[in-house]
Amino acid sequence: MSITPPSVFADDVVDPDQTVVVKGGPVGVVPSDGPDAETDGEGTNGRGKAGRRQIEIPDGLDDEVEIARHVVASPDVVLLVDGDSVAKMGWPSLPVAQQRDALVSYLADLSSSTGASPDVVFDGRIGEEESLPASRAVRIRLSTPPTEPAAALDELVDAYPEQWPIAIVTDDPALTRSAQDRGATVLNNGKAELR
Repeated sequence: MSITPPSVFADDVVDPDQTVVVKGGPVGVVPSDGPDAETDGEGTNGRGKAGRRQIEIPDGLDDEVEIARHVVASPDVVLLVDGDSVAKMGWPSLPVAQQRDALVSYLADLSSSTGASPDVVFDGRIGEEESLPASRAVRIRLSTPPTEPAAALDELVDAYPEQWPIAIVTDDPALTRSAQDRGATVLNNGKAELR
């Protein structure tokens, strides 16, 4: 099972061997600091665990929502989102299709205002590809059953180049541990409203 790497974005990419179906998203996103960027004085080039470029949290920033806003506004950040879980928390009274639309619209606005590159995974056991919202600013994926969204998101951490910092919005404990072990910043679903 493999995932189409971020460098081959297209309007619609569907590969039966993938753990996810991909729809939309930005084309040709390139981080501002490539492998030849200056190091941080310790030779790590701003990278932490597992070589992933880290998002530095300034001293004195201790409010969870402010930290989340800082993380999402960080240069070159890829924002991986546990779609249905976040949408259900943000818009609990709406039907699933409308929850998904609202989340994608919110992430598109967030991308526009922060420069973050959102990549959202929805549960393939709920709804079908045709019911996915469309967006040019948000990469939208549908996990392929029996793969759950958390497993697809976990795979995505390694699919992006290490020079791109990763932030994941989820409340899944196993995904949280796994992503943190590989250098991603994890934001709790409850702090997903970042505007």
